[in-house]
Amino acid sequence: MMTYPHNNAHTMTLKHIGLLLLCLLSVSSPLPADTLHLAGHSQLSGEIQSIDSLKEGGYATLVLPNSTEPIRLKSEFVQQVLLSPTVDSNDNITQHVTLRTGEKLPCRILSLSSNILRVSTPYAGELDIHKKHISQINFGAKSPDAIYQGPNSTKEWEFMNDWIYQSGSLISRSKAVAYQSFELPENFSVSFRLTWQDPPKFKFYFCTDSRNILQRQNRYMLFFDSSGIELKRVTPRSNQGIAAIQRRPDSFSNKTAYIQLNVDRSNRQISLIIDGEEIGTFLDRIDKTPLGDGIIFESTPRFNGAVEVSEITIQKWSGINALTQKERATNTNLDSVYDKNGQSFSGEALAIQPQDGENLSLSFKVPHASETMQVPSSELDKLFFSNHAPETLPKAPTPIRIELNQSGELFVSDISLEHQTLRAKHPALGDLTITLNSIATIQHTRDIVPKP
Repeated sequence: MMTYPHNNAHTMTLKHIGLLLLCLLSVSSPLPADTLHLAGHSQLSGEIQSIDSLKEGGYATLVLPNSTEPIRLKSEFVQQVLLSPTVDSNDNITQHVTLRTGEKLPCRILSLSSNILRVSTPYAGELDIHKKHISQINFGAKSPDAIYQGPNSTKEWEFMNDWIYQSGSLISRSKAVAYQSFELPENFSVSFRLTWQDPPKFKFYFCTDSRNILQRQNRYMLFFDSSGIELKRVTPRSNQGIAAIQRRPDSFSNKTAYIQLNVDRSNRQISLIIDGEEIGTFLDRIDKTPLGDGIIFESTPRFNGAVEVSEITIQKWSGINALTQKERATNTNLDSVYDKNGQSFSGEALAIQPQDGENLSLSFKVPHASETMQVPSSELDKLFFSNHAPETLPKAPTPIRIELNQSGELFVSDISLEHQTLRAKHPALGDLTITLNSIATIQHTRDIVPKP
């Protein structure tokens, strides 16, 4: 094994890492390769053999290109482990469980009995999850009107700079732009939750042809800053106001707003709904309606406070205002279920079990009903669990974040890696054994942008 003496310890210091990087500049690294991001903005690429811990006193072992002997690095210098991309054979996973901590677990639902949900995962085998840890189950039976629901991973957006994906959110503390193009119909609805620490300076562009935010072109823009909210029509020559709403950031409780825009391009009308309250329907007085399919989130915070975008939904819209899923019953003592057609019921989820072979069915008890409902899983969209016995979250954050290739994540502790297998402890799931080719990144939570 290659050794790098420093005070008689066979380990690499930052000084030795810097010298080694200079030596490696002329060496081409074969792809794919694992990458260790180190303190001091340095990085090393090669093949990770093992990690016995990612805390002080631990070591990571790496084989460098064109080297037959591994090197050992002190884990305290490792900020992030970026694993080499692998062929992901589990892209067809559409179901997932969201924990009360915000962690999203791609899986296949097996059963719900008593207070235990059993799921099957391609990365950690079968897991038993107590219901008190679960916020919701998504059955993957997408509404026929749904175009997009997310964010789900960093892979979905063109990040021009500084948006970070974390726990189903895009988060930034500096100027950041995220763009994506969708096959938008003539009429559609788009909604998202915006959360901030300091008064935001936030722009949301829609019906745009380009991700270029500097060039004026035909599109719409929602602008939100310390003075309130403005809805504008952008053209190559000017920005024309459509509506001005006197809702300053300090008027929102908990520094968060759920914003929904119903866009009727056929009649040049836009309806604005904020936190379930319909603000109004406004007319675009310019004849040529923007025909673009793109949307852009732009944040330019003034005081380095974090801005978060989450719960993004885009769907076809018939022109009739409908109750959104985020406006579901607020009685936290009841479970709520939504089918793929948008119908909802509140009551108690009793069980999920096979019916007619391998097909699953949800047994759901509605108050004052004489019979228990039986809903096939193929007709289910989401199941929200009541909050009558919420799990107390740990006082200190779990120190390690694992981002999965299947657009999910876990916050764990006490990790070790060897023979293509990672072992870890999770406060709700217990001891986990995760296959390495299911993991995209491993990162210290101390290096993650805190949520607002």
